[in-house]
Amino acid sequence: MQWRNVRIIAGYEYRSNFRRGGFLFATFGLPVLGALIVLGLRWLAQQPGRTDLIVVDPDKPIGVLDQAHMLPPDLPAGFVWAQSEGQGKQAVAQGEWLALVVIPPGYAPPETPLRVYVTPGASFTETLERRVTALLLYARLADHMTPADLALLLEPLPMETITVAQAEERAQDIGTSMSAYVLSIVYFMALFSSAGYLLQSVAQEKESRMVEVLLSSVTTAELLWGKMVGLTALGMTQLAVWAVTAARLLTREGNAWTLGWDASTLAVAVPALILGYWLFALLMAGLGALGNNLRESQQFGAFVSMLGVLPLMAGSLYFFNPNGLVPRVLTFIPWTAPLSLLLRVSLAVVPRWEVAAAFASMLAGVVFSAWAGVRLFRVGILMMGKKPSWKEVWHILRNPA
Repeated sequence: MQWRNVRIIAGYEYRSNFRRGGFLFATFGLPVLGALIVLGLRWLAQQPGRTDLIVVDPDKPIGVLDQAHMLPPDLPAGFVWAQSEGQGKQAVAQGEWLALVVIPPGYAPPETPLRVYVTPGASFTETLERRVTALLLYARLADHMTPADLALLLEPLPMETITVAQAEERAQDIGTSMSAYVLSIVYFMALFSSAGYLLQSVAQEKESRMVEVLLSSVTTAELLWGKMVGLTALGMTQLAVWAVTAARLLTREGNAWTLGWDASTLAVAVPALILGYWLFALLMAGLGALGNNLRESQQFGAFVSMLGVLPLMAGSLYFFNPNGLVPRVLTFIPWTAPLSLLLRVSLAVVPRWEVAAAFASMLAGVVFSAWAGVRLFRVGILMMGKKPSWKEVWHILRNPA
């Protein structure tokens, strides 16, 4: 294999795909559009009286209708008396109140529930639940509580959450968790965008018979690895632009924008992302060569894509328990390991032996993808006619030409 030919093909693939209008819009247009939306929302949120345009204002008053006569005449700050249930519901519907709390006659939890009328957005606010709980506590302990005591109950407790595992520990916050989720989506999009360009390039050259001209000057190995190197660089370019944009929009400390990841997290994430690309791209190149046109090649590629999306489909399990059974199992499967490891190291402290095992799994997967991809590419690139079945694909792997 002549590396000069690989370098020429890689440069051509990078330049030709970089100039695509779709790539330029996805790489630079989408971040600009996202930045405009985020900055616009921040600007609206900072305008006086415009909070409701973005989210429900949790500081609005809450109406109270005490049919059980539990509360003293003077309500604490943030609560107002409702004249009737109908009047209170109207105030909630018009956005004057955050909610209406009705304490029914003979209120005795848990047999008798409260009735709380809210607008759709307010039903998901933790502040609402905390304020209603404090109101009921005030109803029972009004003779022993001061307004200052109640105000303390309404404020969330300042906490620093620190995850620990095998003598390691790291502070966590909501910003870091959000960074992990957003950047995992960014990685997934960049991965399958660039891998999709690879599949598209192979399918188009095969459909137009251009590949027959190319193979008169280079070998199939040179053609495959040239495409891989060029489109790997293309994917890393897109990922870098998206990651930097997402990092600047996600978190801010003082006047400097930060990602919320420490050096040890990045030391795991970066090689995992690169290995992940090669895991999928090599298989997509091989499977893409089996189709007679782009549509058939995409059908083969969809099977590979489903493997990569599994960690995102189980995303809630990572946030509830990053070191739980399902996240750990997916960390040891080559094609789910990159995203799974990225999410876990961002949300918790992962034991070092599991990180090492995940990388070993990914390296084994890359070796398998290279073995299978090269065999499928070498046979499929000149195969014309009926699209092969999965049984025939397996036959090609076992008995390459």
